[in-house]
Amino acid sequence: MTRPVIAVTSGEPAGIGPDVCLMIAANTETSLLQRGVILQLIGDRELLQSRAHRLGLTLSPAQWSHCLHVPLAVPAQHCSGPVMPAI
Repeated sequence: MTRPVIAVTSGEPAGIGPDVCLMIAANTETSLLQRGVILQLIGDRELLQSRAHRLGLTLSPAQWSHCLHVPLAVPAQHCSGPVMPAI
C-alpha cells in the first residue's frame, strides 16, 4: 500500500517560507508518522539545514531523508542579525 505524502515547499529563500516549512516538520513528525503519512520537504537542503540550526530546530535523519533537494540558482545570503521565528 502506498503511503500518503504531504509536500511542503520552502518558497522564497529570503521570506518566512523556510521557517514555516521547518516548523511544520519539527512539530508534526510524530503525529504524521502515526497516521502513516510522509512529510516531503521541498527546497534547498543547505538553506533549510542552515535555517534550522539558526532557529534551534532539530530534525531527525528520517525527516532529512524526505527532503527533496532543489538547489537555489544563486546561493542565498543571510542577514547578520538574529533570526526571528515566523510563527
